[in-house]
Parts: sequence; structure tokens; C-alpha cells
Amino acid sequence: VPGASDRVRVLIVAGEPVAGALLGMLLDPARYDPVFPQAGEQPHEALARLGTPLVLLLDGTLPAADTDALFERATASGVVIVLFAPPARAPEVDGLARRRAVGAFALPIDQAGLSAVLAAAAARAASSGLWMLAAVVPHLGAVAGG
Repeated sequence: VPGASDRVRVLIVAGEPVAGALLGMLLDPARYDPVFPQAGEQPHEALARLGTPLVLLLDGTLPAADTDALFERATASGVVIVLFAPPARAPEVDGLARRRAVGAFALPIDQAGLSAVLAAAAARAASSGLWMLAAVVPHLGAVAGG
């Protein structure tokens, strides 16, 4: 059984706190540790506070989702970004995700779907050299590989 140190921290930044909390509850507790920005904290500040390895689940409808500085800082730090959006904004956020070369998904999502999105993001991070996946989260490599 993996310990807490084997889990990947997932920073969840949502425009709606309830949506963020629900996403946190959907994360597989054996693989992921949900964390949230502190009151008034901007996404880039939360990233600096939390360090890596980290996945940032970012509400694609927030202004921060279209900020070059946030994406540059995340990439330089080895942070994997995945955008999410409500169904009505999904096409717009999918386009933004393609331009940024990051993952995206629409709400609602179930635990299996979210796990698949995160595994795909981790696999992309590993293949791009952002993460040494085998060293950071060995069980994710197995999920991403099959």
C-alpha cells in the first residue's frame, strides 16, 4: 500500500469552491493528495508554496487559465496542468488546452474518468521529461502504461 509520500499532490483551483471540493473527493486517495489554494492565494502563489511533483487541476474559465506566466512557471517547475470546465464552456476550454498542449475535461466526471485524465497527463509529463515517473510515482506508470 503506497504511503502518503508516494501520492501526487493535486492542486485544485476552481471558480466554484463546491466544484473544487467535489473534484478533490473524486481523486483516488491511494494515488493523489488534493490540496487547495489558501484564501486569497493566486494559482502561481499556491504552486510556489506547494512545490513539485504536482498536478494543477485548473478551472479553464478562470483568467489564470489563459496567462502565459502561469503556464511558463508550471512548465519550468515540472507541474502538469489539466484544465476543466462546465459542459457549456467545454469547447472553449478544449481549444485553450490544445493551444497550451495540456489535458482537459468537462464536468461532471466520475472517479474512473478523472483517474484516466490524470494518468494520461502523468504519461505526457514522463515522456516529455517533466517527471521521472518511475521515481516519483511508480504506480502511476503502471496505470499510464495500460
